[in-house]
Amino acid sequence: MTVRYITAPLMLPALLSGALIVFVTSAGLFDVPLALASPHGTAMIPTQVYSLVQYPTDYGKAAAIGVLVMVITVLFALAQRLYLSRRSFITVSGKGYRPRTISLGKWRGMALALELIYIGAAVVLPMFALLCVSFSRLWTGWPNPAQFSLYNFDFVLFHHDLAQRALGNSLIVAIVGASIGVVLGLFQAYYLQRGRSRWRTVIDSLLSLPLGIPGIILGLGFLILVIRTPLYTTLTVIVIAYIARFLPFATRGISAMLLAISSELEESARANGATWLQTMREIVLPLIKPALVAAWLMLFVIFIRELGATILLYGQGTETLSVAMVILGEQNFGYVAALAVVQTFILAVAFALFRLTRSSIIEG
Repeated sequence: MTVRYITAPLMLPALLSGALIVFVTSAGLFDVPLALASPHGTAMIPTQVYSLVQYPTDYGKAAAIGVLVMVITVLFALAQRLYLSRRSFITVSGKGYRPRTISLGKWRGMALALELIYIGAAVVLPMFALLCVSFSRLWTGWPNPAQFSLYNFDFVLFHHDLAQRALGNSLIVAIVGASIGVVLGLFQAYYLQRGRSRWRTVIDSLLSLPLGIPGIILGLGFLILVIRTPLYTTLTVIVIAYIARFLPFATRGISAMLLAISSELEESARANGATWLQTMREIVLPLIKPALVAAWLMLFVIFIRELGATILLYGQGTETLSVAMVILGEQNFGYVAALAVVQTFILAVAFALFRLTRSSIIEG
């Protein structure tokens, strides 16, 4: 009863934002359909768009698919905004706030079982298969301890220029892009939730447009835009494309946190003589720090593995990890598996740092 009538309604901003993210990610995901669907002749939106921009090209059909997905996404965003504007979700006000954990009671066992099933099917089994391939000098379709070695890791990390460049490029793009994206997302979220302009709904919809554009279409647009400029095939244009496409993710996550913080806190600070910058530094930023850290982590993870917006923008010397795996896939799948394990390790370190940061935030 408590979850149904109190907890779930208060979580609606985050739940709706998450649902929108899942929809857009599923519609525009390029790497998974490329690896699993294309070999069997199954057409998906991203792979279909990719095939349309290959020779012989048909940019018109590719753009039409992108516009269709974009329109559906914008309609969902408008519906979400309209629903949230009619209700209040404030849980943090000037009267005092202290989060607490809730016991699941009899649902604890079922929740644990569901979590174990998900982790096993989505993480453990795929990672086990990936590790087996990455440690096998020769993969025959079944783990063979006699073939286990570190050859694939040694090759991609120390003897393959492309893999080494890709690793460095991905870290640069992810760190710089995530940092810039969080700063821009903070300003956008604050304007959308605290601004007084009547055009906020329209602006929010416009800012959501990149969510409905598959990465391959966005990459094509940036390619045409910069092909005769110094930005062509540089890491800079890749960072710009990443931020342009995924900035709404950070904005929505931060907005959901701002919705739970009453504007009374900021009004009280200003009434006592605090400037806007002082109010942001002393009140708003400490309260939304978990959302900022989560947004940075989300962008970092997305940028490290993004392929759709990169496949048409990279050039010699600006390959990323995902692009390198596509190229290496034509040589040896063991190299791809080893590079994928390295990528997974980077993401695991990022999550561990996030957990440590989150713990220090809660304790503070």
